[in-house]
Amino acid sequence: MNNRVLFITPRSVFLDSDRVFPPLGILYLKGVLDEAGVYSEIDDEFDFKDIERYGNFSHICISCVTPQKDEAEMILSKVKKHFPFQKVIIGGPHAIFYTNDCATLDYDHIVVGDGEKAIIDILSGQGNKIINKNLSASEMNSMPLPFRSGDFLEKYQYSLDGLKTTTMITSRGCPFNCGFCEHAKTKVRYYNPVRIEKELARVVELGYEAVMFFDDLFAVNQKRVDSLCEVIKPFGVKFRCFGHVKCMTSEIAKSLAKAGCVETGVGMESGSQKILDRVKFPTPTIEESHKYIEICHSCGIRVKAFFMLGLPGESRETIKETEKFIANSGVDDFDLAIYYPYKGTRIRDRINEYDLFFDEGSAIGYYKGKLGKAEAVVRTSALSAEEIENEKERIFKKYKAK
Repeated sequence: MNNRVLFITPRSVFLDSDRVFPPLGILYLKGVLDEAGVYSEIDDEFDFKDIERYGNFSHICISCVTPQKDEAEMILSKVKKHFPFQKVIIGGPHAIFYTNDCATLDYDHIVVGDGEKAIIDILSGQGNKIINKNLSASEMNSMPLPFRSGDFLEKYQYSLDGLKTTTMITSRGCPFNCGFCEHAKTKVRYYNPVRIEKELARVVELGYEAVMFFDDLFAVNQKRVDSLCEVIKPFGVKFRCFGHVKCMTSEIAKSLAKAGCVETGVGMESGSQKILDRVKFPTPTIEESHKYIEICHSCGIRVKAFFMLGLPGESRETIKETEKFIANSGVDDFDLAIYYPYKGTRIRDRINEYDLFFDEGSAIGYYKGKLGKAEAVVRTSALSAEEIENEKERIFKKYKAK
């Protein structure tokens, strides 16, 4: 049988809606197979009741994050039961950071890292069970553009300032070394301006008026920001991107605003310097967090800040400091989660060195669920998991509506 590939993104039933941001990872892989002349489809709603419809595929490729792992394993079991000769592949963040867990299951291949070269190797009959083939920057830029079809993307609804919006990335990797982050100190590779221009042109051709740039490294370097903004500005789109408290300057903010940036997201994590000193590197000061907001506002850019409770050493006092920051900093919007210690993070790998206790139990592993809910599976010497959850709910309800 000729290779016929099905890309699957499991449903995220814990979210208010999992039809907001399209699954970029598999869009990149489908773009590779389309150029190679290999037939492929994307399924973002796996039909467990009609498993026979999947019998004509040679390879089933599941891309998932850890909270989706249960559905991924259900798909694996169902496929292997009905079609034992089909190859089932798992990739995405869960495969990267829970590789050993995946290796105990019946996956034929586990893709750790970038999938573009790995999928070609697998289809040609090569590759071990665990495949790690990250792309260099030059390889990344030589790959075809991600698959984008109006019919597929229309299922995902995200609006920025009332405009039809879709997602892009301009880089992969992150050089920072935050203790809570799975992507800490991963190799940084940039898409070049020519490539970004081609991708933006395709996005605009499909009728999108705004873009959400998802990469961590968008607004952290003046030279890079200027290069990106030079490409973006002629398209006349509005955009949202992520910044870093240690890196925002007036010059960067001015460049962003002139090119159409209306909002930045930023991981501020905590309003307590004590907490930041333990988990963030390079470590920002609370004063720098205030300054970040001030700089963005001076250029007409909104700020959405992301905070977590339940980080190592959390106490009622540190939570009060975070609440005070949310109330008084002038931040335009915020999200408040409860920390979940994923494998592959410095805190999880060295948890005995921190004032943090973790009870994984039956946790799904998400930061934010329906109506802003979060799982509480950590405690500190000062606070129980229940107390952390109650504080999170209290602060979220008190300030989110404002």
